[in-house]
Amino acid sequence: MEEPTSEMIKEVKATDPYVFPVWKHEYPRIQILTVEDLLKGKKPNMPPTISPFHEANQIDKQNRFVQRKLPI
Repeated sequence: MEEPTSEMIKEVKATDPYVFPVWKHEYPRIQILTVEDLLKGKKPNMPPTISPFHEANQIDKQNRFVQRKLPI
């Protein structure tokens, strides 16, 4: 409900970023978002989420590999 303190800002600056392994892009590990920011639609800077089922192949009942993608 209030603006971040100087100690909070120091903590954010002292924290090493998270490096997303796929694209080697850096994202801040700690981010300060106020209620006002959230109400204005601001979102945390995060790596994209990738569904593990997006590229999954279907397997038939005899455990034979079938060359087709499952619907998302």
